[in-house]
Amino acid sequence: MSRIANFWPWAAGAVAVTALLSGMDPVGPPFSGWVGYGVITAVCTGLVYGAWRWVAGADRPHALGWALGLALGLRLLVGWGLEVALPLWGYDEPIQRAGYVFYDAAKRDGDAWALAASDKPLTASFGGRYVSDQYGTYLFASAAIYRGLGGHVHRPLMIVVLTATFGALAVLFTWAFAGMFFGARAGSFAAWTVALFPEAVLLSASQMREPYIITGLAAAFYGLARVRIGDNRGAWAPLIGGSLLCLAVSPPFGAMCVLLLAGAWLWQTEGVGRRPWVIGLVVALAVAAIGLTFRAWSAIGGLPGEGLFDVLIGWFTAGSSYELDQLQQVSGIVQYLFKLTPKWIHLPLATAYGLTQPFLPAALADPAAVVWRVIAILRGIGWYAMLPFLGYAGLAAFGQRRRRHMALYLALVTLIVVLVASFRVAGDQWDNPRYRTAFVALQAALAGWGWNHARQRGSPWLARLAVLLTGFVVIFLPWYAGKYYGTPSPSLLGTFALEVVFVGGYLALAMIRDRLRRSPSGRANAG
Repeated sequence: MSRIANFWPWAAGAVAVTALLSGMDPVGPPFSGWVGYGVITAVCTGLVYGAWRWVAGADRPHALGWALGLALGLRLLVGWGLEVALPLWGYDEPIQRAGYVFYDAAKRDGDAWALAASDKPLTASFGGRYVSDQYGTYLFASAAIYRGLGGHVHRPLMIVVLTATFGALAVLFTWAFAGMFFGARAGSFAAWTVALFPEAVLLSASQMREPYIITGLAAAFYGLARVRIGDNRGAWAPLIGGSLLCLAVSPPFGAMCVLLLAGAWLWQTEGVGRRPWVIGLVVALAVAAIGLTFRAWSAIGGLPGEGLFDVLIGWFTAGSSYELDQLQQVSGIVQYLFKLTPKWIHLPLATAYGLTQPFLPAALADPAAVVWRVIAILRGIGWYAMLPFLGYAGLAAFGQRRRRHMALYLALVTLIVVLVASFRVAGDQWDNPRYRTAFVALQAALAGWGWNHARQRGSPWLARLAVLLTGFVVIFLPWYAGKYYGTPSPSLLGTFALEVVFVGGYLALAMIRDRLRRSPSGRANAG
């Protein structure tokens, strides 16, 4: 009886969400799609309710429910708002007139609707026939929803309900595994980070793969955390389910998920012992992931060779070379730096530039259409707010006495992910952040550990990194204002010089202050 009583608020919420979505859907008459929205909302409510009871447990903090609810509501609201706002206040392009932010989402969703409305079997989504989804699984699921629930009207918001739900579920699993690895405070910080991180919200409010990958990776690491404490029975479902979710949506990310799990397992072997079933599971999933990835990538035209190694190298190098050429054409800063430096250093410079994307000073000054300006600013704020925590956590993790600390492993993973994403897409403002954000659960856990570490140690360096980053943005802003609006501003060379002076001066003052505090006279004055 208690379970039934506890479910009533969830059921009432599902009815309310169904009414809102079907009433505000910009496609068709109000409430015309209530049956389809009712079914998919009921399924998603069941998923969230089951995960809530299973993962959160009786000792869950009160704020976790707020984080989960806010994450889901924010993603649904942004998804609906973009579908309404982009045709009105975006640019006059077919994709934006249709209410899509991402080209990939528009193409895949359009193919799903075309398949659903045709006489073809849904299995036609597999086999590499559709460029929009060379893996086929997400296309199949979207087409199945449209054919079963969409009726004769294409309602993209139905798929957003699903992506928003999975994007919000990442909050629960991130809270659970970060808390088990690093403590309750770090877990709460990580949960709120995933709930509010703008790039994750934007992806979860669109018809994209990343929300499923984010949640799958978080669930798999939650399973690993349960293995770590000896709860093998409770580890099976999240470990296998999370890995299979990543594998089904994107075999390359599924392979990376398995590799990360295997790496984490080996990293902490001393603390968790040897369990043959975990090793066997990892090997089986890795073989499946690599096989499916090779099968899909081999069907992509323009990649040299027929072996797996050739396909991987072709994808990696061809993409980075193309993006480097594109970057030189659109970025004034990159063009200027390339003129001053030899050619061999251009790719490392572009990779470093990619770490700053979305570039917040440019977003703040860019006179873009109102919707795109808001999106760019929020994306930039989200990444720049995350950077000080990741930077501090990485430095603090390398200073740990226990070299197999999980924070150090996540710091290494984060460093590799952001460097590879920046190298592969060389500063691209969309694909680069998108690839990084697929791993946002791990980044949020690391950031939560770093925040808690700085708080416990009373370290000033987290705040100092935030000051340095803020100064970086403020100093670059006048140059972009001059570029876009013709206002008086220093030259680009002068801007770089100001940055060097600010960073060097601030770090020198910080170190002098620390030395004075450690001196006998400084401690006496402090006392």
